[in-house]
Amino acid sequence: MNFEIKTRDDASVLFSMETASLKLAVEAAIKSGAHLSGAHLSGANLSGAHLSGANLSGAHLSWAHLSWAHLSGAHLSGANLSGADLSKANLSKANLSWAHLSWAHLSGAHLSWADLSGATIRNGITVKRAPLQVSCLVWPIIIWDSHMQIGCEFHSIAEWAAFDDEQIAGMHNDALRFWGAHKAALLALAKSDGRE
Repeated sequence: MNFEIKTRDDASVLFSMETASLKLAVEAAIKSGAHLSGAHLSGANLSGAHLSGANLSGAHLSWAHLSWAHLSGAHLSGANLSGADLSKANLSKANLSWAHLSWAHLSGAHLSWADLSGATIRNGITVKRAPLQVSCLVWPIIIWDSHMQIGCEFHSIAEWAAFDDEQIAGMHNDALRFWGAHKAALLALAKSDGRE
């Protein structure tokens, strides 16, 4: 069967191959050095795929199955997932060590037992372990080693603790009410897991 990997914006073909599965086509594309930035791989089953060193920046990987996938690389050269849409993707037990995740959309992504050691999450900030995730609130919350993201707001945990009401209110219409209701619990959760 012929599998085409297309861009999500204009559906132009980035890579094409006659093979048994999309997973094998993606692995072959990466092995051949093809750049898959902007690729439309939403919902793709890439479980256990070897994607080390891949350029998937800006790729649409929402709802993709990436459990047990290898997205790592030798020191500082993991897969480039900058700006990729990984919302709702299954990344459990994936190896993302040294991956570049700057500005990647991770809301709702399953990161349990994922190896994120050395991964860059934003502005050169690297992490050592999988984040804590809180869902089912107004905004998804990701608590990294020393930073917390609530919706699109990303700040250090110390900054979150120090924000005054005016600063919080300026983030969103409902932010002050939300932060008033959840601040103590979120900061306590971060502290109890050694994230400060």
